[in-house]
Amino acid sequence: EGEFVSDVRYDMKGRYSAEMYAEYVNQLFERIKTQENPFFLYMAFQNVHGPHMVPQRYVDQYTTHIKDKKEKVLAAMVSAMDEAIGNMTEGLKKAGLEDNTIIVFSSDNGGDVNCVGQVTSSNFPYRGGKRALYE
Repeated sequence: EGEFVSDVRYDMKGRYSAEMYAEYVNQLFERIKTQENPFFLYMAFQNVHGPHMVPQRYVDQYTTHIKDKKEKVLAAMVSAMDEAIGNMTEGLKKAGLEDNTIIVFSSDNGGDVNCVGQVTSSNFPYRGGKRALYE
């Protein structure tokens, strides 16, 4: 029936999860492109959750216009996720699956208004953020 991946891949040490997930999903698209049954894929990125870490090439995109190091890393994590989503969307197209596919984006909760030196998130018009009673 379906496929559930639960094995810990110790050989992937040093790889960024968003990139690995996109690569795996694109391989999955290639394997299922000829099947007649519909499929459901739930892709839960770890971006932008702690620990706030991202390959330097993503941080380098923000060296001129974001001064705070923590804010650069946060923006870079969003960029890494955005790139991975774009790569998966391209994988759908390459496999010929995009015409009969629905993509839904969702977020699990509001932004963390206390995660970096300056407020980088706004949950307006709602109050609070992560770990708040209002969540």
